[in-house]
Amino acid sequence: MMKSNRPRISSKNSCWGFTLVELLVVISIIALLLAILMPALSKAREQAKLVMCIANTKQIGLVLNAYSAGNNDVMPLMVGQSPWFQVPVKYCLLSVALRNYCGLKTPLPSDLSPDRAWYYPQLEKYLNMYAPKYFICPYVRGRDKVTISESSVTLTGTKGGKIFGVTNYSGEGESYGTWLHSLSKGYNIYPEHPYGPPHGSLKFAELPLYKPNATRWAINHIETVSPIKLIGAKQFVDFESGSGSLKASSPAELSILNCMAAEQLAFTSGSYYGRIINYKSHKKGVYGGSPSLFADQHVEWVIGTQIGLH
Repeated sequence: MMKSNRPRISSKNSCWGFTLVELLVVISIIALLLAILMPALSKAREQAKLVMCIANTKQIGLVLNAYSAGNNDVMPLMVGQSPWFQVPVKYCLLSVALRNYCGLKTPLPSDLSPDRAWYYPQLEKYLNMYAPKYFICPYVRGRDKVTISESSVTLTGTKGGKIFGVTNYSGEGESYGTWLHSLSKGYNIYPEHPYGPPHGSLKFAELPLYKPNATRWAINHIETVSPIKLIGAKQFVDFESGSGSLKASSPAELSILNCMAAEQLAFTSGSYYGRIINYKSHKKGVYGGSPSLFADQHVEWVIGTQIGLH
């Protein structure tokens, strides 16, 4: 029997690997899978943020309820949303007004006295070291000073198209605040919205947590305002006009707080005519919106075209 002269290859020196073509195929498959999965993962991440924001709103509602129960049924007096307007910060930041009811044991240092106005250094210190985290929306990115960016967007619907200004806020700050002005259910924030009715009109009434006595510009006249009681629909009147008309048929239709990092439509006057705040934030489906706390303590997501500023 003849023996082959072909040299034998030792298994010890043998090697195996992908060819270049095989590597490119594997990389292409991975890239394709990522392209397919990323939108779903991004959507799931956004929905998780929305669920957390709704939970934050609900938690603040429970603290508000505890505050009211311990203060003869009144709500904390809120007359602003910025602590540097020469107004004591306890009238501007809800977390400061509610601090004794948030289960926090560490007292605020003297430079963060709730009875004085704060400027950015004090605010930054408070947010980083003392603010309850559920007062900061999960959509808010980073821990930098709040910045404002301006842009525009064209909305097109059954009523045609319209260019809206867009104001987006970024940077960490206290995200949940009360309304500063009373608005009735059905109030037209933006008449003739391009999407058509009911877009552009308030789905629910909005009520601030104060009662103007002699002036509606309470931020400069704290001595003229008083906190309200949320007991029964008879309390839900138009305080600013003094007309006594009901703002909502029940506490379940009266919004008293919302997430200011969410989408809202701005009032139709002056430089704010046709303006969207935080466009597409807190989105459900194709619309942005805002979690809102109501006088009966339930929380509901409201589409951004039906909730807004005055």
